Amino acid sequence: MDHNVHAIPDHRRGGSIYGRKVHFNDNTIEIDEEECPHRYEEDLSQLSAPYSQEAIMQTLQARYNAGVYYTKLGSVLVVVNPGDEAVQPQALTCSKPVDSFIKNVVDNAVKQQMENNYSQVVVLSGESGSGKTYTANSALSYLFDKIGGGVGTDCYKHLSSSMTIFRSLGHAHTQSNSDSSRIGYFIETHVTEGIICKTRVHTYYQDLSRVTGLGGAEKNYHIFYQMLAGLSPEEKVKYHLEGYTPSNLNYLHSEIETNSEQDNQRFTAWKTSLSTLGIPFSDIMRLLSAALLLGNVVFQDSDGLELDVQGNDEMKAVAALLGISNISLYKGMATRGRTVKGQVVKTPRSLQAANRNRDDMARALYSRTVHAVTKRANSMKKPLISSTPDSPSIESANISFNQSLNQSVSHHRKGSSHKARGESLIGILDMLGFENIQHNGFDQLCINLCAERVQHFYSTHMFKACQEACKEEGVHLETDINYVDNQPIIELLSLQSSGILSIMDMESLNPKGNVDNFMEKIQSKHKDNKRFSTGSGKLKTFTIKHFCGFVEYNSTEMISANRDELPDDVIGMFSKQTCNFGFLSHLFTSELRQLRDSQRGEKYRLSPKVSNTDHSDHKGTLSQDLQSKMDGLMKILVHSKPHFVLCIKVLMAPISS
Repeated sequence: MDHNVHAIPDHRRGGSIYGRKVHFNDNTIEIDEEECPHRYEEDLSQLSAPYSQEAIMQTLQARYNAGVYYTKLGSVLVVVNPGDEAVQPQALTCSKPVDSFIKNVVDNAVKQQMENNYSQVVVLSGESGSGKTYTANSALSYLFDKIGGGVGTDCYKHLSSSMTIFRSLGHAHTQSNSDSSRIGYFIETHVTEGIICKTRVHTYYQDLSRVTGLGGAEKNYHIFYQMLAGLSPEEKVKYHLEGYTPSNLNYLHSEIETNSEQDNQRFTAWKTSLSTLGIPFSDIMRLLSAALLLGNVVFQDSDGLELDVQGNDEMKAVAALLGISNISLYKGMATRGRTVKGQVVKTPRSLQAANRNRDDMARALYSRTVHAVTKRANSMKKPLISSTPDSPSIESANISFNQSLNQSVSHHRKGSSHKARGESLIGILDMLGFENIQHNGFDQLCINLCAERVQHFYSTHMFKACQEACKEEGVHLETDINYVDNQPIIELLSLQSSGILSIMDMESLNPKGNVDNFMEKIQSKHKDNKRFSTGSGKLKTFTIKHFCGFVEYNSTEMISANRDELPDDVIGMFSKQTCNFGFLSHLFTSELRQLRDSQRGEKYRLSPKVSNTDHSDHKGTLSQDLQSKMDGLMKILVHSKPHFVLCIKVLMAPISS
């Protein structure tokens, strides 16, 4: 899973190389089919000498040109994404038969699970747009055909509906991918006596900044465009969306055109999937419509003390959708309440603060909706292993992780059985792909941390742990295997007290913390680290040398994004005393309970906090939540037998010299 070589030039349509820029004859590899003896080789580990990167690239290129997109690399499957797969409205439905190479991966996982009852995980790796999600769907589809009873079972229908809903709520058109997953997934299929008995979907991180609009070459989440294309005229009136299009909704501004026919088909499938899971369509639509219309509510300065509102019609529509009064909605966003001598005193907020509250409220509605759908999708399934365990310090977590992984690899090599449980799982990990876009911020930093940790699991399992296991068994290796260990990068990002995210957490939890202090601290702490550098002058940027290249990050919004805060004035609107929309009040149950016993002026988490206890303190950060969930994922992975699938991206645009 060396991401330095992660794409193939598309000579069928005139393409280029992405990743490490291998230059042969004007930026592309020119291949003489007659002089490429490896083009029929199905396993790259069996290539004849000289064994080189060029030989690997030429073999993959020749097979790709011949329409063969799958190649083995020992125990690893390499998939070159052709990028021409038709996405079906219903998830897990493939546009063409599942390839035999994918079937072999699933067959091996099923065979080993049945032989020793040991959990198996198919780990998909690759950057955004490399075809991980399509490959995951193919693997799941075949898995159900093999041991799940096929597409007619309730278990299949439940998972297919869940993933259809997630695809609309969690996928978007980005600069590099028209159907980019903005959520990481780990899909568990629980197997008892050789049959899938239940499933569970774990989600990892979600890009919430997209909800309030990115514009340019980026689009908002698919669901918003699907709503506008798929709702009937009567439904548009009911949800206050009559007369609206992507062009007159501030959160949907984009240079990219929409495909109304496709959006309509996907919306129909999404609506049916909600019904399958027993999720009330009307409740979800009220929340999504309100979040979308909030973008057209713009606060403006006035001659008086209170702010004016541009978009009064949208303000009234949002209030009606959320079951609150217009005045409550206005005060929740545009005023600040504080407790003074036992009395609540309201004061106007600044223009900037009011508009920020509007955006944060839209993100909160979206985030809580996705969380509620996730809970419902998993409501009838008991998790095999908790995905949010108590998180130890990063030092102890790394030690226990490596020790467990070494033991796990040794365990797999010896072929030991694992029959302590009555059931085990076959999981599919479709994690967020590495990103390096034009403007990288907090979202990309979190996404790339996920990619780093999956890469570390692969490297440790395939190289380090295997070498140590061989030494323990007295197997002599003629030469050491050289590989890039990205553990120092993970420590740079997340080591307790000194890691970039740890320093960010400390600044975020400090009410007076700010970006300037954050930049000063990380520069002081890591100025001698060869994998880290900061921008010159007043630029609030820093650069990290990741396992697959340098990425420059802009830190301007990182502290506020990591805080993930929503003021109590906004949350207070959703109490049952002022809100008659019970589903909305339920989404903020924990916060409303705490609000009753707190002084006014507090801030709470915008997203549902990851915690083992419902009564825990509401403080915490998005970074801490992500790392807690990733720790839980790693605990599952190290107690499972992995099957690795490397997805490689094909780019159409020519690269610059």
